[in-house]
Parts: sequence; structure tokens; C-alpha cells
Amino acid sequence: LTKKQTEVLSIEKLYDKKISKTKEVLSKRAERIRSHFDKKIMDIGRELDKKIQELHKEHLRLQSRREELLETRAEYATKLKSLDKKKDSEDILALQESISEIDEKIGRLEDRVEEVAQKVDEISKKKRLEISRLSIECRNKIGEVMGKLDELEAEFKAKIKMREESVRSLQELTDIISSKINSLLDLKKKALTEFEELGIEIKTRRITVVYVPFYIICFRRKSERRYVTIPTSMVESMGGLTKVKSLIGLSDVKSLLKPFPHIEELVNEFTLLLEENPVFEAEIAEAGSKLNILKSKSLRKSIKEGLKKLCDEEWFSENELSLLYRILGKYGD
Repeated sequence: LTKKQTEVLSIEKLYDKKISKTKEVLSKRAERIRSHFDKKIMDIGRELDKKIQELHKEHLRLQSRREELLETRAEYATKLKSLDKKKDSEDILALQESISEIDEKIGRLEDRVEEVAQKVDEISKKKRLEISRLSIECRNKIGEVMGKLDELEAEFKAKIKMREESVRSLQELTDIISSKINSLLDLKKKALTEFEELGIEIKTRRITVVYVPFYIICFRRKSERRYVTIPTSMVESMGGLTKVKSLIGLSDVKSLLKPFPHIEELVNEFTLLLEENPVFEAEIAEAGSKLNILKSKSLRKSIKEGLKKLCDEEWFSENELSLLYRILGKYGD
């Protein structure tokens, strides 16, 4: 689980750095695209505004010319009213022709004014459409560029989700395995209890010598000694130990050894006697030196094979294995 959780953190760290760098690069690219389109929008706006201004100027000139013609027509109309139809027939006819000409000019001017206003509307509409088109195109281009960042973020989320689901799955599986191991250990305790009860108590009036095998280990440091005993015990198979090693931890492995209680009491008394009686301790030391299992070549070979298997199953490291081999080497090849 710790490995999987570390993988999740590593992925987060890697993608945070990758996304940050990609975002910086893409943001600069997006800014260049935005500046390019801003310039195009400004150029088109400036060009069309210039045309609109020229049309406005023309519109003002036409309006001014129309006002002048209307004033002239008004003057001619006033004169026409003041003339006598009998005496000034020729003047009346001339004024009427002039007024007709003015009306035609005013009509043409009004047509042109309407045409100029229509062109102004068309150019204004064209300006709005062109700016809108360029803005949309700019957004699309930027969207394409920044889309790569979205893809990267989506990829990151997908990987994190997969790893988190894997961690959850392993957690559930670990809980199930732990529960089953606890059940098996309970069954084992029950079986050991029942096994111990299978023994038949033998009563005798005489002292009887009983062979009880056990191991005694002496740790020496200068003049100080410390003894550790391993009484006759029931123990899990190597395969069983390997399966639970990663769950229960190395410090609890000794709990898988189940000494027979009466023998354990006897061996503990033996250890106390060694510490209290120097003469007895010296005799045991001498006997232990003669019977030291490490002096047996065949046993050393078996021990080395066993240590290699433990190392292969990662109970300890290669360096520790080499150290143990060197210690065994002191007793022979």
C-alpha cells in the first residue's frame, strides 16, 4: 500500500511540474495569437472607420448643398408670388424653370444622401461582422492551443484515479487477508491447545530422565554474557511465514513460535541457574563448545541454504547474508 500511495504522490509531483511548464509555454503562445488578432481587428476597424468618416463628410456636404438649394428655391418662390402674371410672364416662366431645376437637384441630392446613409450602415455592419469573425477565430485558435493543457490535465486525473482505485482495492484485499490470517491464527491456537491435551500423563514413583531438545544461545561482550533459549515449540511452515511477513512485521515473527508451556518453564529455570551458578555455567559452556552445531560441516551447509532462502524471500538483505556467511566461515568451509 505504501508503495502505491508513494506512486500516487510521485505522479502528482511529476504532473504538477509538467502541467506548470506546459501552461507557461502555451500561455505565451496564446498571448501571441491574441496579439496577432488584436492587431488585425484594429487594422480592419481603422480602415472601415476611415471609410465611414469619408461618407459622413460627404453626407454633411450633401446636406449643406441641399439646404442651400432649399433656400434658393424659397427665394425664387417668394419672387414668383410677387410678379404679375400678365406683365411679367417671361420672368414667371424663367423662375418656374429654375425652381424645377432646383427640385430635380434636391431630389438627386436626397437620393445620394440616402445612398450614403445606406453605405454607412453596410460598412458598420461589415465592421461588426468582421470583428466578430476575428474574435471567434482568435478564441478557437487559443482553444486549440490550450486544449493540449486540458488533455494533459485529463491524462493526469485519469492516472491518479487509476492509482487511487488500485490503492483502495489493495486496502480492501489487505483487510480481507488480515482477517483470514487472524482467523487461521485463532484456529492454530485452538489446534495447539487440543494437541497438547492429547498427551497421556504418566505417573511414576521413580525419577525418570526425559530427553527434551532445546537450543541455547550465548551472546558475549567482553566479560559479560547473555543467554537466550529456544524451547521445544510448534512453528509455522516457511511458506506460511512468508505470506504473513509483510502484514505482521518482523518484530512479531517470534509470536509464531509456540513453545510447550511446561518445557518453557523448565528451560527458563535452566537459564536462571546458569546466571546464578558459575560452576554450572562453566560446565555448560564446555559442553556447548563441544556440541556447538556450527562445527558440523553438514549443519553449516544446511544453515547456509536456509539463510539463502530467507534472503531470497527478503527477510534480510544481501549485505546481512554476507555477514552471516563470514561468521559461519569462522567455523570452517
